[in-house]
Amino acid sequence: MERVALRAEVNKTSIYRRWPTREALVEAALARVHGAVARAAGGHGTLQADLEALARSVAALLSSPLGRALTGSALAGGGALAASSRKRLEQQASAELERLAGRARQRGEWAEHASPRPLLALLVGAVMHRVLLERAPASGAWLRDAVSVLVRGVSPPSGRRSNARASSAR
Repeated sequence: MERVALRAEVNKTSIYRRWPTREALVEAALARVHGAVARAAGGHGTLQADLEALARSVAALLSSPLGRALTGSALAGGGALAASSRKRLEQQASAELERLAGRARQRGEWAEHASPRPLLALLVGAVMHRVLLERAPASGAWLRDAVSVLVRGVSPPSGRRSNARASSAR
């Protein structure tokens, strides 16, 4: 809290007045970050475009000092702060992805039986792997390719795909 106050150039009591605990401060930061990520994810007209925007937003967050700090907090072993961070992030992300999947279902881009939760885990996990472990940029081409794989996984079967599968099985 002292470092936050120093960086914000305010008295520490000002920080405690608004956020009485470290957990409350981290939750507020997560809510702010999630809001920015969620706004980037919707309304692009196609599932591919929505997920690419979401992935770009996640990659930008993970590449920032704030994103690395929040990721470290969320991944830290044990403790109330880490548990709170993970729970809050999961709840917020799941709700937004449900809305994204609902829009995609209305457009006929998402199979009724496909759950959005694994897709979110795969998308965020892929971006985290690329940015944090490989320390490589999540370029536009890389994001398009990764999202294309995920979109194919949740797409409803089409007549041509079914016929193509039947032909290749012969």
